[in-house]
Amino acid sequence: MLPLLAGVGVLAQWPLVCNGNLLLVVANSAVSLAFYAAAEFVAGETGHRRTATAFLIASVATPLNWLNEWGVGPLPLVASVLGPLSSLVGSWGLLRYPVHWSDVRQERAVLAWFAAVQVCELVGVVTSRPQWHGFPADAWWPTVAANHTAWNLFGTLYPVVTASTAVTVAVLLGYRVSRLSGLDRRAMAPVALAVAGGAVLTVAANAVFVMRAPDNTLNTVYAVQGILFVIIPVSLLVAAVRRWAAPESGRLVRHLARAGGRTRVQEVLREALADPTLQLLYRADGDGYVDVSGAAAVPPMDESRLVIGLLGGDGEPRALLIADPALHRYGRLVGMAARTAELLLHNADLRTTAHGLSPTHLRTAVAAERQRAGRTVEEGLHHRLQALDSNLARLLPAIDDRAQAARIEEMRAGLRMAQRDLRDLAYDRHPDILAEGLAAAVVSTAEGTPTPVIVQLPAQRFAPETEACAYYVIAELLTNARKYAGAGIIEVLGRIEGDTLGIDVRDDGVGGADRDGHGLRGVRSRVMAAGGTMTLDSPVGGGTRVGVCIPVRSRTGGGLP
Repeated sequence: MLPLLAGVGVLAQWPLVCNGNLLLVVANSAVSLAFYAAAEFVAGETGHRRTATAFLIASVATPLNWLNEWGVGPLPLVASVLGPLSSLVGSWGLLRYPVHWSDVRQERAVLAWFAAVQVCELVGVVTSRPQWHGFPADAWWPTVAANHTAWNLFGTLYPVVTASTAVTVAVLLGYRVSRLSGLDRRAMAPVALAVAGGAVLTVAANAVFVMRAPDNTLNTVYAVQGILFVIIPVSLLVAAVRRWAAPESGRLVRHLARAGGRTRVQEVLREALADPTLQLLYRADGDGYVDVSGAAAVPPMDESRLVIGLLGGDGEPRALLIADPALHRYGRLVGMAARTAELLLHNADLRTTAHGLSPTHLRTAVAAERQRAGRTVEEGLHHRLQALDSNLARLLPAIDDRAQAARIEEMRAGLRMAQRDLRDLAYDRHPDILAEGLAAAVVSTAEGTPTPVIVQLPAQRFAPETEACAYYVIAELLTNARKYAGAGIIEVLGRIEGDTLGIDVRDDGVGGADRDGHGLRGVRSRVMAAGGTMTLDSPVGGGTRVGVCIPVRSRTGGGLP
């Protein structure tokens, strides 16, 4: 559709192109295409199909206004009849966007005025002859009662009518925009300013026309007017696109992420959504709600306000976002604001829960989560590996080569071992590699590391859960050092201090380890779940040292002797 519209526009204005009025052609084409693009976006908004149709008509009629330049057949007549149509229909669309008229009588009065202007144009046609307009005498022209005196009077009054119409539209639009709220006013203010500028230019252009200026002067004025008129549909297009794209959402998320408390969250939402009346109500301990100051508040029960429920981390309603109902037209931005506020509530719940958990509670929660993960592995990955083992077993009778059959048996044995290790890892059971103790297990793991590793750990045995925790922590730290440190050597040192097993993993790498990185977060969580602590020393360029202290029990229970 867009290429077709551009082609029709250029064809309709081709005489202007041939006469060198390219600036005017470009301006008219830009107005037409901008109105078309605005119509495409507005058509997707609820209740604005007629508005979009008006913009589409304005888009098509704008270049057809210049068919009179051809000077042949019915083209001058078509241009004369369409003269004010594009401006009138476009103005009607602007006056009902983004909010329809609240008073139908006002809208009907505006439509009656616009219809009268169009009728005046038709009266000027049927009471004149084509040559009076500068067209060939044989041009198609529906003359009913030619009257040169009446036509001259019409030629004097018509510019006054169109100029007053332009001023009236600018005043009405400015008044309607001033009555809008929040984001609607912010989006439409540039449109109102552009229309006011267009009205001034229309008055100036009509004044030049009434003074019978030469055609070159008129074309220059029309070119300047057309260029500045581009601002009107372009500003309208920007307003429609902003409603659809919600460019404020990124800034909103960043500001909300830095908001420290409930009051600040509400302030950020008010600023981003341009709604000073926006409220956040939080569910109280009972059945009621409180505002950000803690005072009791009652949510609105009618449709006078937009109410959005916000869920906490447990999936239960925790708060209400109450805002101007006009914001429902900005669903993308408001939805982003609501989802971000829900994440903040979720994070607040997690912080509250974490601060309220004792080490015992934390270990219990971790154990329950580990059991859940173990069941997931058992029901998912374990069964897949078992199916793969069965498929390999069915292949064996069809293989005559003993060497190939032996290799398949080795693969089956490896799969069965992987199944056991997977279950042990999921349930945090004592892995097979710890059968000979922690020190032997770490030495065995270090042998598969390309970086030299020095292992000095106590040879004595500890309770299975202690050995498993220490082993997984060391294995993770070795993996981190190998991947990121660029170390020449790694040391794993251990010592017994009372009822605590102290472990240091050191490297001579690049340093600068991130305490909140994924690997170290996992190590810290595992150590804390065991009731221990972790320290990090990692200056840039000075290597990395991770210290871990884990409470221990002897293999037979109780503290160490």
